[in-house]
Amino acid sequence: MNAQLTPVEIQEFQQLLPNDTPAQHALTTLQQHNGNLEASFDALWQEKVAQQIIVRAKNLFYS
Repeated sequence: MNAQLTPVEIQEFQQLLPNDTPAQHALTTLQQHNGNLEASFDALWQEKVAQQIIVRAKNLFYS
């Protein structure tokens, strides 16, 4: 069984954290994955790792 948030729970968090850009991004990702916490975490993790790889590649290319 996967941990999951309901659309109402996600909306409540969005209202609690209106000015928190990283939180809003995470909540949007949760919405895209129908509240599935594991799938959302995986998506955010892959996004973060991809950004780090791009930065490292640019550093190697331009050094």
